[in-house]
Amino acid sequence: MSFQFYQKDGHENAVDEHRREPVLMDVDNEGYPLADTIDFDSYLDFKPSEKPKTSKAPKKEATSSAGPPNYYKKHGDDVKSHFFYLVYETGLTAGKAGQQLGIARRTAYDWLKKDQKKFLERIEPVNHIEIENKAPKKKAGKPALLGEEHKKHLEDKFIDHPSATLDQAMESLTSQFSDLKVSKTTVYNFMTKNALYHSKRLIFIQRKKLTCKHSEKI
Repeated sequence: MSFQFYQKDGHENAVDEHRREPVLMDVDNEGYPLADTIDFDSYLDFKPSEKPKTSKAPKKEATSSAGPPNYYKKHGDDVKSHFFYLVYETGLTAGKAGQQLGIARRTAYDWLKKDQKKFLERIEPVNHIEIENKAPKKKAGKPALLGEEHKKHLEDKFIDHPSATLDQAMESLTSQFSDLKVSKTTVYNFMTKNALYHSKRLIFIQRKKLTCKHSEKI
C-alpha cells in the first residue's frame, strides 16, 4: 500500500507535493470514470486510443416476391368446387379457370385429369388387379417363310422317298409355290425343326404308316 502526504498551502488548502488537491472518492470502484480521479492532462495521457466506428451496411431482408412462384400452394374445397363449376358449367378451359382463381396451370390440369379419371371409373369399373397381373403382349415378329402348307407338301411328296436330297426338296417347293423365295439354309432348318431331315438325308414322318400299325395292334 502506498502513502501520499499532503500539506496546507497559503490558502488553507491541502495539496500534495505537486500542489494538487486530494480527491475524496474511492478510486478502486470501476464505476467512476478515469477523468474524475486525475486531472485532465493526465487523463489524456492515460486514455486509450479509440477505434473509429465503421458503419455496417443494413441487411437486406428477403421478400416473399423473390424466387419462382410457389406451385404447391394449398387450396380449399371451396376453391376446387368453384374451379369445376367454371370448367363444366361455363365451359372455360382448365388453364383459364385456374388463372381466374389464382391456381397454377399445372395444378388446374392435374385436378381436371384426376376428376375425369374418377368419373370414368364410376361408369366403367376397372379391375386393377387383373391389369397388373396381365402379362405383356409379345411383339409380333417377322412371319415365317415356311408353314404348315409347306410341311404338308413335303410330307405328301416325299413320304415314300426317304432318300430324297435337300436339293430335290428345294426344287419341289419352288415349283409348287412360285412366289416362294427361300434359301437352302432356311429349308434345312425348317425340315430339321419338324423332324424331316437327318444325317443329310430326308427322313419324313410316315404318319399314315404309324397310324395303320397302331390300328392293327388295337
